Amino acid sequence: MFQVLGSSLLVSFLASCAAAAVQIPPLRTANNKGPEIVPGGYVVELESTGNGASSADFYSNVTSSNIDVTPRMTLDHILFNGLSFIVASEHDNASTVEAIQSFSSVKKIWPLRLYTRPSAQVSTIFKPGEVASAPALNKRAPLGRRASADVDDYIVHQMGRVDKLREQGYAGEGMFVAIVDTGVDYNHPSLGGGFGPGFKVAYGTDLVGDAYNGTNIPIPDDDPMDCIGHGTHVSGIVGANNDPLGFSGVVPNATLGMWKVFGCYDNVGNDVLIHAFNLAFEAGADVITCSVGGRNGWIEDPWDVAVQRIQQAGTPCTIAAGNDGANGAFDSSGAADSLGAISVGSIDSLGNPLAAARGNFVLKGSESPFGYLPASLPNGSSSDFGTVSAPLYALDFNTTIIDDACSALPSITPDLSGYVVLIRRGTCTFDIKLANVAAYGATKVLFYNNADSAITTPTITATAIDTAMVTMEQGVAWISSLAAGLNVTIEMLPLDGTGTYALQIPNTITGGTMSVFSSWSPTNEMQIKPEVSAPGGNILSTYPISQGSYQVLSGTSMATPYIAGVVALLKQINPSLNPVEIANRLGTTATPLQYNDGESTYGYLAPVIQQGGGLVNAFAAAHYGSFLNVSKLELNDTAHFIAKHSFTLTNTGSTPVTYSLTNDGAITTYTFFEDMVNIPIPQYFPVDLIDVPGTIRFVPSTEITVAPGAVQAIEAYFTRPQGIEDQRIPQWSGFISINGTNGESLNLPYAGASGNLTDLPMFSGEWKVALYDNNVYTEVGENETFVLAGPNSSYVPDRMFELSFVNAMGCRIVHVDIVPADVYGLPRVLGEQVLGQFPGFPEEYLARQQGFPIVDTDFWWNGTMANGSYVPPGNYHFLVRALKLFGDPTNSSDYQAATSVSFNIMYN
Repeated sequence: MFQVLGSSLLVSFLASCAAAAVQIPPLRTANNKGPEIVPGGYVVELESTGNGASSADFYSNVTSSNIDVTPRMTLDHILFNGLSFIVASEHDNASTVEAIQSFSSVKKIWPLRLYTRPSAQVSTIFKPGEVASAPALNKRAPLGRRASADVDDYIVHQMGRVDKLREQGYAGEGMFVAIVDTGVDYNHPSLGGGFGPGFKVAYGTDLVGDAYNGTNIPIPDDDPMDCIGHGTHVSGIVGANNDPLGFSGVVPNATLGMWKVFGCYDNVGNDVLIHAFNLAFEAGADVITCSVGGRNGWIEDPWDVAVQRIQQAGTPCTIAAGNDGANGAFDSSGAADSLGAISVGSIDSLGNPLAAARGNFVLKGSESPFGYLPASLPNGSSSDFGTVSAPLYALDFNTTIIDDACSALPSITPDLSGYVVLIRRGTCTFDIKLANVAAYGATKVLFYNNADSAITTPTITATAIDTAMVTMEQGVAWISSLAAGLNVTIEMLPLDGTGTYALQIPNTITGGTMSVFSSWSPTNEMQIKPEVSAPGGNILSTYPISQGSYQVLSGTSMATPYIAGVVALLKQINPSLNPVEIANRLGTTATPLQYNDGESTYGYLAPVIQQGGGLVNAFAAAHYGSFLNVSKLELNDTAHFIAKHSFTLTNTGSTPVTYSLTNDGAITTYTFFEDMVNIPIPQYFPVDLIDVPGTIRFVPSTEITVAPGAVQAIEAYFTRPQGIEDQRIPQWSGFISINGTNGESLNLPYAGASGNLTDLPMFSGEWKVALYDNNVYTEVGENETFVLAGPNSSYVPDRMFELSFVNAMGCRIVHVDIVPADVYGLPRVLGEQVLGQFPGFPEEYLARQQGFPIVDTDFWWNGTMANGSYVPPGNYHFLVRALKLFGDPTNSSDYQAATSVSFNIMYN
């Protein structure tokens, strides 16, 4: 039976097997509410830069206040003057934080949070030293072998219309793209073969060292070599060139910089990210891209602040939207949710790269490569053609035949022993087909697929016949040549010397639609993310040479550098564009996509909170003469509804243009399950849908004419959809489609929610107090007694408290107060008399619970309060209060409260 581990307030104990071996855990444990807080870690911004406060002044104040800290990083930047440090555990309490915040030099203090690189899904690994030329990725020869770089038929670039800019000669010349990631294998031939001035990867450094794991002190060095692989893959998407597999980066002629922020592990502190972004900005980057994040939904982290300032100073930043699409709505990622970030969603590629063996064929005197999958033999080995040079023979020129070679061949069939025989797959088994051609002497057979989809390895028992599979596209092309009277010669080598070939298999299920893993917005304050989406599902790119040289990965991590490359192209073509104008163009020239649930594509548009503006159109963003002054319209919820929105439409062309305005509504999605009583958390993907859009009235009209060089003001008045279940918080959205007589089409995304977010439950389910015994949660009865170790005690308790809760929605602030049975004379906090706060509270800016399986947020308790002192022996309960969305943190009525059962505390 499935049991929801309720969103409960739990008090638990850890049973010991041997008391002497048990160590008391820290006051806090890692949780699933978003970026983890490093115990004792803080980031401070000082009041001013230049001649203002310095890190030396700060640490002098710390020393004079008798606070024991370990310096971590100095963030001495034009846009962010600050530092980070670790407070000794005995000083890590609310009093210390208050003391530091009171320093005249301190502008603000934040917790030090850990972010992770979004986990990319691995599809294919290409082995080093076995890479062969692969024009199947393109329709013609690889970029590096063309006479010019002005042709780009790479399917991923066709999707985003990058190919059209390549035809015009734009490939990122003069642009500098800064990448913040795991490092880069700059020795890769497709990434320039070196590091430093004169190389493709000309800038950057290692800010942390290989041993860095996020919590330890960074030890920087000058070498941004990648020991993970993620950053090398990202770098190739931006700027790979002359690649033997036939793909290129979006801007193959751009200069790259790599600021390595990860060691050989998956975590990085927000202080390191702040440092990296500011260094990249100060180095003069044209765009900064980062595929790092963590479930958040708030814009108050210092990394978010740093990104916004850099954007305001003129440098656009592209950041991955996150790979938590399975969690549904309200699950955006930091710092993609920053007001200054261009958040990027992922779209599945129209083609899936597949590693295959390499052969060649000769047609009209010209040799070209092809890919094939050798058959699997009964002993587990692969069918090996050896060295072959033989003419190709097709049994039938009908490329739709369903039963090719499923029956005995006609008597006029020639001796097949000197041919490579081509047979269409289908109807009967491979072995039956092989037996029928073996009767005429065949020893070498190529099957071609009977569907425009992924090919599979044939499994056969006929070991005497060398057998392999090629794509339908390849087979049909060969038969077309044979039917025209041309000769095709197949040339093959033994498998141990053939090399690897990259096939591009059409993705007919999800290709060209949003990747199911791409995270959904809105943020907790109803901002739309992502701004735009790009190919990120099944992307072939460079990888460290030691790990295979190439790999196919999927993630918003792959879509984000694509957009960074597009931004570089926009700046190359239009140098005067600022970050806001770039975001506006990307978001409104993109192509809205239809909804796909991972299995089928439907006849309605995907929600804006999933796709943003849709699939990027680099050509339109660079060249359209029609543009808007906004990238999106955020309508908020019913209680805070913004019904009227104003924007402007500019015609920079030389002739008048008449534009028609229509409302293209996307599918409406329910945030919550229908059974909100028993499952009061947002739905996980795929969510419930309802095809009821909102409506829009346009002023001055649905058809307007704009003179050359003129700007037209437009007002849009929105009406919420009717007849839907507001208590489930329907997310409704769509696009204002603006189609001009000049052939240009703009799509302005909008999104809002019905219902009142402030009324939503902040906690899921009933609240309980339980014991944690042998990894099993059990209920705790009223007034149970716990014996804890007191001050300066060496006693190791048999069990300890663990405060645990699940918040259904993101929460700006959570208070956990310790309340004794006798509250006489105690101070009031938000209207309630309490003894003190639980250690680590109040906690701010929690992400929401992430769906099934439900995992609690856990905080160990050893009897201390936030100020570091112990509670006296006695009877207590916990009072937990979470601020509702859009609530006032100073108003007690804006909190949802819950209490635990009472319990007794004693000390040994």
